[in-house]
Amino acid sequence: HRDVVGDPVVLAGVAALVTGKYVKTGKGKDATTEWVETADFAQGDKVVFRGRILDAEGVPLSGANFHLVITGPESNSVSSGSSDADGYAEATWSTRKPNGGGGGGTTVGAYAGTTTDVSAPGHSWDEVPTESGFSIGPPGAGPQAMAHSGRVVTQRPRAKADL
Repeated sequence: HRDVVGDPVVLAGVAALVTGKYVKTGKGKDATTEWVETADFAQGDKVVFRGRILDAEGVPLSGANFHLVITGPESNSVSSGSSDADGYAEATWSTRKPNGGGGGGTTVGAYAGTTTDVSAPGHSWDEVPTESGFSIGPPGAGPQAMAHSGRVVTQRPRAKADL
């Protein structure tokens, strides 16, 4: 590749794209937030796309960002913030919780996030799309929702009449 003046065009792309979310545990001064890689989300979750931006030689690029489209039952697009020294950048899609009547939330189903561009100083996108699939389900569905809900389920003791 060469640009119009004859200088070589240096390419950059997203080498890896994963989805996940930040999970807060503990309270007050003991609270911690950690990154959890997952492809399963509930309506109302923030879907975080973490991409690693590298040049054609595999060197991480800082100060770069990526753009991606979300496809599935609904469509959207998001852009990342600037990548860090290791080339990692994140973009977030805030899904919608259903209203009290159960409607109005982000449509449940299978989705994909696919890169459509990379912006990096002195580089052009390599035009190789990177994709990450994920799904959105209703709030409270599945084992992960129970694990993070903070609710403790106890079984009532059986009365003698039940025995």
